[in-house]
Amino acid sequence: MKPEYLNLNNQNHSFLAEKPVSAGEYLEFLLAEHKITIPEFAAHLNVKGEKINGIIEGTSPVTRNLALKLEAATKFSAMNWLAMQQRLDLFEASKTFDGSSVTPLDFEEATRQGLAKCRAALNRGH
Repeated sequence: MKPEYLNLNNQNHSFLAEKPVSAGEYLEFLLAEHKITIPEFAAHLNVKGEKINGIIEGTSPVTRNLALKLEAATKFSAMNWLAMQQRLDLFEASKTFDGSSVTPLDFEEATRQGLAKCRAALNRGH
């Protein structure tokens, strides 16, 4: 079963129904709530203020290294920071994606079998 946010049958192939909250919007909220300026936060992370400002403005992505620094500073996991970035990236890409030239394949059974084999190998210690 497809996750509810996937809507591949839609004409515009919108993967997400509405624009997700960006990492920058969330970071801006956190900084405002704690009355921390961008320069202060950037200095705390040992990054340039332009990088933090770019994330807040949506002109710079959250990178793996920055996500780790954000996790250390905010206790909001690096995986969550990166997931927020990826959701936004997918949302933006879906606005112009045209999958009409790609014929869907049925991988459901193969995926199930592959996962079962992977789990079995992990249980054997491979």
